[in-house]
Amino acid sequence: MANGSRLRAPLLYRVTCTVRDLPLIAEDLGLITREVDALREQFDLPGMRVLQFGFSDRAAHNYLPHRYVTNTVVYTGTHDNDTTLGCGNTA
Repeated sequence: MANGSRLRAPLLYRVTCTVRDLPLIAEDLGLITREVDALREQFDLPGMRVLQFGFSDRAAHNYLPHRYVTNTVVYTGTHDNDTTLGCGNTA
């Protein structure tokens, strides 16, 4: 994104203008590019962090609680991993 230009996302723009009070959360898990972050910020959408990911082997640094950024929603886990209780029992 150069010189403060905006990314084009006509569908997202239309949804956010039409349904202003609809709380949306951007699922920004996995490999996220600068363009994805810019789009999320352009529409002021909170991103996601998964607490359990912070204590795994891969890319854990972004998911540790002290690394959370403003405008973030935190989940203990997802449908892809064990429950928090299950993780505690196997640790």
